[in-house]
Amino acid sequence: EFHLHGPSGAMSSILPAVDALLGIRNTSVELREAVTTFEDYVPKAHRLFLERLRNAPQNVKSFIEEKKEHIDESTWFALAAAFNSCISRVLDFRWRHWSFVEQFIVRPSSSTVSASSVSVCPVAGRSSTAAAPPPVGTGGTTFDYLQ
Repeated sequence: EFHLHGPSGAMSSILPAVDALLGIRNTSVELREAVTTFEDYVPKAHRLFLERLRNAPQNVKSFIEEKKEHIDESTWFALAAAFNSCISRVLDFRWRHWSFVEQFIVRPSSSTVSASSVSVCPVAGRSSTAAAPPPVGTGGTTFDYLQ
């Protein structure tokens, strides 16, 4: 059985590469699983690149942490501040992305017009005991792990 996802921004290699370079680790199991699933859709060369980044002996975070004892304090604080600024920009981007997802996907999908008001089918307006499915994104995933 195949399950193919539609297009999603999570299929891009850019943010996973930024995460790997900066040393950002996803703490959500669901998010890690979704990212892994979406990475199956990127070109093999991109997957190999991400794997090399993730398995590199150092990332920016570990580099800065290692330098703390070996450089003067003001330089280390400047490096740490620059790193923290990068982390803030990544968080800003993700928050903005989530806001767009909520505005353009979640809200519109949860405020659909009832079928009986637009359908010519005589059974379309009958009530159903089935619960409405959770909204899904363009890639076909739910948003549990993003909230």
